[in-house]
Amino acid sequence: WEDAAKRIGELLENGQYDTNVELVEAPGFEREKMAQSIWYLYHDLSDEAKAMGFFPSLSEIRSNGFTEETAWLAEQLRQPEFLAAMKEEYRGFMIAHDADHSLLRFHYHKLDGIEKRLNELDAPLREYQTDMMQMPLVRQFITDDEVNADLTRGSGFAGGKGRIYEYWQENHSVKDKAEFLKHEYGTGHQRKIEIPEDVTVYEIAPRYHLGGVLGFDAKQSKKNLKLGYYDMKRFLYGLEGIHYYFDCQMTEEQCYEEIVRKIREQNGELSLRTINERIIPQIAEKVKNKKMSTYRELYIKLLELSGKELKITKYNIYTEQEFLTKIREVLERENKTEQELEIVQSIREIVKKYTE
Repeated sequence: WEDAAKRIGELLENGQYDTNVELVEAPGFEREKMAQSIWYLYHDLSDEAKAMGFFPSLSEIRSNGFTEETAWLAEQLRQPEFLAAMKEEYRGFMIAHDADHSLLRFHYHKLDGIEKRLNELDAPLREYQTDMMQMPLVRQFITDDEVNADLTRGSGFAGGKGRIYEYWQENHSVKDKAEFLKHEYGTGHQRKIEIPEDVTVYEIAPRYHLGGVLGFDAKQSKKNLKLGYYDMKRFLYGLEGIHYYFDCQMTEEQCYEEIVRKIREQNGELSLRTINERIIPQIAEKVKNKKMSTYRELYIKLLELSGKELKITKYNIYTEQEFLTKIREVLERENKTEQELEIVQSIREIVKKYTE
């Protein structure tokens, strides 16, 4: 790594490492990455931490979504007064967190690294110059070290290491070596990976068709990459939802109350017993959620059906309130009312059975 850092330094000095546009945008890029780290940290605060009022400078974040809020935060970090306040607030949080780790819901954040990068945002910058407008094309390659490292692991078959070593000590042509490796490894053979007993492996699988194996469509590939990125976030941050990605803030009781409120908007005279024993189970069946285990799960399903009907973008992380705001914005833009949504009409039809 020391050699790599030295070489990068030499390339920067000679104007051969980055294009002129990348050099100009580098400070802004650092602020954007810092804004994202702080945003994730802020949204991972426990309820207790929120009640204690950490990061008052972020009180302007009003559930407008990841993209809008991180852009706002990156711009604020350009201001010396805001940056100084953020440094002080972060230091205060770090002291409190050292005493009580439960202030964060998740513990993947590299807190020391975030503080270091935060403190470096207003450090004097060394400027580099270059006339390079685009990076030169570099052909893909595999180094000898990579080839040797792979060969020394063997083929995964009994005696494979010994056969490979002995063959490589002899004088063979490149063609003969290729034929030997093809026979030794086998076409399509994948080496088995031994997983330690104390290691748990999680599989993150797509919930949608990704296209054919031989499909090389650039648009589909970009979509698949974005889908994998957000599915990884779903796993890493414990997000909920099937089609969308929800950072749920509402309790089970609040979700239940919201469902009951939606039902009583159709008929306010219904008893809770009728709602609980008749209507809610039928709504769950209607939305293909027969095995509903929580009211939150049902409430998220209702939000998702509304979002899909209104074609709200899925590639974002929403709280329930943020998603409701998006729904209202689209309805207002399209001059529609909530009562026109298919899922609301379905609830109305179910309620009518018990009011006629």
